[in-house]
Amino acid sequence: MKQCLTRASQFLLCVTICNGVAVAAPADDAPTPTKVAILLFDGVEIIDYTGPYEVFGAGNGFEIYTVSATEAAITTAMGMRVLPKYTFANAPQADVVIIPGGDVRTVQNDAPTLEWLKKQSGAAEHVMSVCNGAFTLANTGLLQGLTSTTTRAHIDTLKRQHPQIKVVRDQRVVDNGKFLTTGGLSAGIDGALHILSRMRGEGEAHAVAVQLEYDWRPEGSFLPGTDAIHVLPSVGGRLSKVVHGARILSTQGDKDRWTLVVELSSDLAGTRLLEEIGKAYADAGKWSRSDSRAPPADHPVSAWNAIDGDGRRWTVTIASDEMAGQPNRHLVKFAVVAAG
Repeated sequence: MKQCLTRASQFLLCVTICNGVAVAAPADDAPTPTKVAILLFDGVEIIDYTGPYEVFGAGNGFEIYTVSATEAAITTAMGMRVLPKYTFANAPQADVVIIPGGDVRTVQNDAPTLEWLKKQSGAAEHVMSVCNGAFTLANTGLLQGLTSTTTRAHIDTLKRQHPQIKVVRDQRVVDNGKFLTTGGLSAGIDGALHILSRMRGEGEAHAVAVQLEYDWRPEGSFLPGTDAIHVLPSVGGRLSKVVHGARILSTQGDKDRWTLVVELSSDLAGTRLLEEIGKAYADAGKWSRSDSRAPPADHPVSAWNAIDGDGRRWTVTIASDEMAGQPNRHLVKFAVVAAG
């Protein structure tokens, strides 16, 4: 059987052949397209589904379509309105199923969604979650006893909620055979390229990555889940009553240390401000005070011991300085360092 050139191959050939010489036309007896179904729901993260869509769309021989519970347009996490092509009732059986993340609070426990995923997974070749879409896939029960990952901020939560799953932070794409999970956001592109390499070979996957101008590193060298900043849990809601108008001035580090500097407004100051910030983080994570003595009033600093979800120990210091000439405006610096 003749094999037609992939779109990515055509792209690479077109940039190497002089004067735009035409490449071979697709063969009439091309194989049946591989069906890729992408789940949509209100609050879905845009890059989580459009990234994989772009990857498979750049290949050849893929039929990509979106599926939702109903025919109604869905509204993404950032307000994009999208009309799904199919519903659970009329969607064809897919070869590849993509489960994006985003605002998954409702969809991860939605019985019709979970039932559709289980039904599709029975005959699908690959099923992949992106970002915190891992929670939706995990709630189907299909990840029990397998290894998984998710977006950096939710790794510890996935561990707590699903102790029967081995959750890791040092893999951008986790491949269990049929079931795959990825890190957050752009990691869905890596996951889709990984599936493409398994189905069509690494050559085509690399060609697609070049066409998309994406720096694909299959070895997964970019692993944000291992960065030291993961020790700082999300505490926005806990601090909203005392901190507002926050702006990140710098955030940098590596797997052993991280520094975060934030400019913020608060009616509190000095030790009172540090007390509220420290309590919020202690309530959200496994933090305890490393020094019970009161910090100096002229340059307040609080020190904490932290333990992450892998049992690794860290020290965290939080310092606060008032900004001269700007009432109620403060510079707060977080320093996270591995304890050993």
